[in-house]
Formats: sequence, C-alpha cells, structure tokens
Amino acid sequence: MTKILELAPAFLALVTCITYPHVTRAQSDGGAYPSRVVKMIVPYPAGGVTDIVGRALSEKLTASWAQSVIIENRSGANGIPGTQTVAVARSDGYTIGLVLATHAINPLLYSNLPYNTERDFTPISLVAEYPFLLVVNQALKATTVPELIALARDQPGKIAFASSGNGSGPHLTLELLKTKAGIDLLHVPYKGASPALTDVAAGHVQGFFSSMLAAQAMLKAGKIRTLAVTSVARSPLLPDVPAVAETVPRFSMTGWLGLIAPAGTPQPVIAKIHADVARILRESDVRARLSSEGAEPRGTTPAEFVRFLTAEHDKFAGIIRAANVRVD
Repeated sequence: MTKILELAPAFLALVTCITYPHVTRAQSDGGAYPSRVVKMIVPYPAGGVTDIVGRALSEKLTASWAQSVIIENRSGANGIPGTQTVAVARSDGYTIGLVLATHAINPLLYSNLPYNTERDFTPISLVAEYPFLLVVNQALKATTVPELIALARDQPGKIAFASSGNGSGPHLTLELLKTKAGIDLLHVPYKGASPALTDVAAGHVQGFFSSMLAAQAMLKAGKIRTLAVTSVARSPLLPDVPAVAETVPRFSMTGWLGLIAPAGTPQPVIAKIHADVARILRESDVRARLSSEGAEPRGTTPAEFVRFLTAEHDKFAGIIRAANVRVD
C-alpha cells in the first residue's frame, strides 16, 4: 500500500505534464504560483480545531504569497462532503484541503465514498498533532481513570460517552479504551464536539474525548473536568493531568491535521506549498499559537505524510476490527 501511495502522485503529475503542459509550465516558471486566490477547504464547522489551525495558516500564507488564501467551511457527514470538494477540484493548486484523522478512517467504514482516498489526492504535509482530553460530567463518581474503569465494570453499558460522530477520532478513542481496559461504555454519537460537550456538562452523557481547544471554555467555567490526556505521556500544558497510559498500558491516541491537494497537482506547486507551510510552522508565534491550543506543529514532507497516513490507516483498521465498529 505504501508503494502505491508513494508512486501515485508522481505518476499523476507526469500525466498532467504530458496532457496539460501549459498548466505545469505556468506553475513552475518564475514562481508564478500563486497568481490568484487560493481556497483552503475545511470539512468541519467554523470554530473547531481544524478551522482555528486553518485560519492561522491562511493568514500567514496570505502575507507570504501576497495572494488571499481563504477558508471555505464545508462541514457535515464526517468530513466527507468537504473532502469530496477537494477531490473534484482542478489540479492546479488553487484548491487545497485541511483534513483530520477521519481522512484515514472513512475508507475503512464507508464502502460508498464519493472519492478514493489513495487515488484522488496528493498529500502535502502533516500539519499538527494533538492529544484528546478525557473529560467528564462534574457529578460522575470517578475522579481518576482507575475509578472510571472500576465504575464501568460495576455498571457495564450504563455509563454513556459522547463522540463527535460515528467513526470520528473521539469515537475510535473510546473504542480503544473499551478494548484495552476491558470495559463496556455506551457510545452516543453527536453531530460535532460542541453539542457533545454541552450534553456532558448537562449530565445527559457522562464523558467525551475532546480536543483541548473545544473543551477550554467549559473547563474554565467548571462545567466539566478532565481525568486524563490520550497522548503517550502527559501534556506540557497540563502537567498535573495523567495520561491514560499510566493506567492502561500502551494506550495512545492523538488527533491530527494534514494538508492535501487534488491528485495531479503539479509537483512544483506541491513543493512550494509544503516549503512555505513548513517554514510557517517553525515561526515562534505560530508554534506558540498552536501550542496554546494543545497542538504540536509538524510540517512533514509529502513522503513522510504518505508514510504517516499508511500507519494511521493500519492503526485504525486494527481498532475498528477489534471493536467491530460499524456505521449506519
């Protein structure tokens, strides 16, 4: 699978050069790209971690390129409609997408995706990774992960955990905890993190695996509390909050964001976008902004991102198989 993913973008770029030589020449001569507005498709609603990171990148790229990079939010259905927008866009670098882990998860759960994840995209860069927070309702009679596990064993299937949708990162994080800890928690899917957190605070469900950004306001208001982080080690931002792995050995799950372009986008364009994004992610103010939201900047090469996607695909396949996850 790795070889196919690595060779496909290069082959498609070659076809583009042969079939549309004026497109490739226009993008590679004298730094002509970009010469007009670039759209960054964010397949999730405004205000979420994807949108926040996307806007940070768009501001910097706009300043660097002297061309506007605008965010277009196309949310819904686990990111599928927005991702499809990227798949069918012209392969000229003027439409790119910022995707979450669901980009690697969806092909494992949906047999009728309107695009092929391997064939229809060119990976550009892994932008950032971030841990989830295991947050719970204030009234839950568990203040630590060991207590949560004990409570779940006493009340199998009775403690409800929200997710931001079937097959989402929070959903598979929940399934991983259930499998590794040997417990039964009730999964309740929501249409995004915001309504899920609202119901955790209200006590309609007892817990949720949230990004740090999404949970910040309710944590500060004391409406919910944090039991643990899902990274392999504690977060520098929350040194007093234990990692789930301190109780459940080898437990690790992080969310991530990555940039993609339509398949066949000329390689000089991909190289320019990657180089400029990687440079931006090294800037101290950007690193500080992302770190304050719990995200760790990455800026990998396209080849490194391909290998990362392959590893994520295999990891999620194992979780889905072990937990027998299905979507409607």
